Formats: sequence, structure tokens, C-alpha cells
Amino acid sequence: MKEISKIRMLVHDTNPIVHTITNYVAANDTANLLLACNAKPIMSDMTEEIDEIERISKALLLNLGTPGFDRVGTMIKAGETANKYNIPVVFDPVGIAISSVRRNFAKEILSRVKVTVIKCNVTELGALSKMYSARGNDTKESASLLSRALNCIVVVTDKKDIITNGAVTYLCNNGNPIMSKVTGTGCMMGALIAAYIGVQKTESLSATLNAVVTFNVAGEVAFERMGSADGNASYRNYLIDSIHSMTWDELEARANYESR
Repeated sequence: MKEISKIRMLVHDTNPIVHTITNYVAANDTANLLLACNAKPIMSDMTEEIDEIERISKALLLNLGTPGFDRVGTMIKAGETANKYNIPVVFDPVGIAISSVRRNFAKEILSRVKVTVIKCNVTELGALSKMYSARGNDTKESASLLSRALNCIVVVTDKKDIITNGAVTYLCNNGNPIMSKVTGTGCMMGALIAAYIGVQKTESLSATLNAVVTFNVAGEVAFERMGSADGNASYRNYLIDSIHSMTWDELEARANYESR
């Protein structure tokens, strides 16, 4: 498992600032997740302060969960400014299979902003693959084709999460089904990816793999902590706590992924 590095310790020691423009459903949990790994969230969608924020940030997370024309305009400005300062950008095209409005927003963002990572689920991958003529015979091939089409890393959350840069593909076997019962787990994963690539942007694929594996291992640990009276709300807290308390030894022992 040589690809799993001690990047978690690097994040903890350097406290990277992550500028997050995310949906209001998951904003609080996303901020707390970043704090749990010792990153520093800035939650702002004010166009007027974008330049000052990007100058001090190590990464930018753009999440399309609750879109609006003003918010998307701010996302584009933030993305363009991040590109100017060579700051990695993570894009989460939440819900683009639902409406043409979201698909148009996503296409506008991707046409103007160079993103480092796209994090999506299988349904969102299908919509993106259709938009960019990147349909493969299966999810893994579609993710790889999309990665090549957009020249970025693609993460697809599924029973086995996929991480690919178009040339190298990893399948992550960690995680727990209850993660899908908590609103915002995908948003939290996106934030962790942003924090990780923010401190290791020259090795973005490795950083992304580390973030996905770490998050999914935390999902397993959180489930094991649940008692008979605990439900998805308790699980959310255990998940964030597991990110906070995870040790290198625990991560190394539990990490379960394969290269394809």
C-alpha cells in the first residue's frame, strides 16, 4: 500500500486554508470536517472578497448542491482566480442529472475553470459522460474517459469508489452503506480531497486517493462506534470524530484499495 502516504499528518501540521463555496444543506458539516483534519475552512460566496481569499487559500471547493445565478457567478470568479494563483480546484456537480439548468451551470464552470478534481456519484458521472462524449462500457471506463476529456482527476462514489486520472485507476474497497443515509457525506469527502491536494498539489492523484481512503476508513470506524440506539445523526458525529482521531497506524492497517 505504498500509495498511502502520511499526508494526513502534513495537513494536520500545516493547517491549509480551504475556500469552500458549497450548498447550505451541508455547509456546517463540511466546515467541521475540515476542522477535524486540522484544515481551516473559509465559507464565503461574496464576489467582492474572492481575490483576497484565494491569495491565502491552499485549495478551492466548488459544490453545485444549491445553485443560483449569483452563486454560480461567484464560483466561476473564484475558480478563475484560483487558476491565476495556481490553487487546485475541486468541483462537485451535485444533482446535474436532475435538471438542464444544473447541467448548463456545470458546463459553464468547466468551460472557464481548470479543475483539478471532479467528485461525483454514478448518476452525475452519467450526465457528465453524455455532455462530454465520454461514455464507456462501465463506470470505471466512463470515469477514465471523462478524466481524459477534461484533463482532471475524476472520483466516482459507488459501492467501490473510483479514483482515476485517465491513465491510472484505483478502486477503494473501504466504507459503509450507512454513509449514503447521511446528507452531505459526499460534500465532506470533497472538502477532504481539497485539503489534501492543497498540501500536495504536485501529486494530486496520490493526494486524492489518500483523501478518499481516509474518509471511507473513517466511515467504517464510525459505524463500529454506533450503539443500539444510534441512528444516522449520531453516525454523522462519529464520522467527523473519526477523521479527527484517526491515527496513521489505523489508516495503514485498514486501507483497502486496488489499482486497475
